[in-house]
Amino acid sequence: MKALKMGLVILFITLSGCATTKPEMLSNDYAKYSRSWVAVHSCNTQGFIDSGTAATGLRYVQSNINHFTFNPDTLKENMDWVAGNSNPITETECRKLALVIQQRKQQIELNNSNASIQQQALQDLNNNRPKQTYCNKIGTQVFCTTY
Repeated sequence: MKALKMGLVILFITLSGCATTKPEMLSNDYAKYSRSWVAVHSCNTQGFIDSGTAATGLRYVQSNINHFTFNPDTLKENMDWVAGNSNPITETECRKLALVIQQRKQQIELNNSNASIQQQALQDLNNNRPKQTYCNKIGTQVFCTTY
C-alpha cells in the first residue's frame, strides 16, 4: 500500500511538471481583442475589406485569444460594448487593418517556406551523404548492410 501511494505521488509530480497553463486574460486584453474583433468584422460588413482578408484577420485574433484562459461571456460582453460604443470605422482605418493582416499572412507564409526549404535541404543532405555497404558471405548466401 505504501508503494502504491509513493507511485501515485511520483506520477502526480511527473505529470504536473509537464503541464503548462495559459495565463489568465486581463481586462486590457479583453478590451484589446474585442476592439480587434469588432474592427475586422465592421470593416468586412461595410465592404471595406474582402471576406478572405476578414476571415484571416479573425483567425489571427482568435489565435491570439487562445493563448489565454478566458471567460467567453466576458469576452462577448466586451465585444458587444465595443460594437455599441465605438465610433464608426473609416475606410482608411480598414485599409490599414487589411495591410497589417496581409503583412502577417505574408510573414507566416515566408516562415513556412523557409522551414520547408530547410527541411528539403536537410533531406537532400541525408540522401546525398556517402553510403558504405558491407557484405559478408556465409556459405552460399551474401548478406549486405548499408550505412
